[in-house]
Amino acid sequence: MEAPQSHELSIGLASAIEGADPLAIDDCMSRIETASGYFAGSGSGLHAMAAINVALWDVAGKAYDLPVYRLFGAGKRTRFRAYASVLFGDTPAQTHDRAARHAGMGFTAIKLGWGPMGQSRGGDT
Repeated sequence: MEAPQSHELSIGLASAIEGADPLAIDDCMSRIETASGYFAGSGSGLHAMAAINVALWDVAGKAYDLPVYRLFGAGKRTRFRAYASVLFGDTPAQTHDRAARHAGMGFTAIKLGWGPMGQSRGGDT
């Protein structure tokens, strides 16, 4: 997000870190947070700040010739737990059946979202 400067707490994100050391990630993020206090505290502003954070870590990884997970101190994982992500059924019984079907496929975790669940306590039982 770019914005014209009106005072030191309201400048664009690019202007906030222009000329800064991109390897000083904490300093860059602190500058962004301070400079964008008036317009970037939520919504698209936070998404833009997160994108800059990811880009800074990418720059650091390239500069040090290391994958980012190594910069975080993590070891390389070769196995991950998979989970199913499906919609709720139209009824609690349909939702149960969907979860059971995915469990039968070998999933040990499921994320359910959207649909009619949560409309009323009586309807969710």
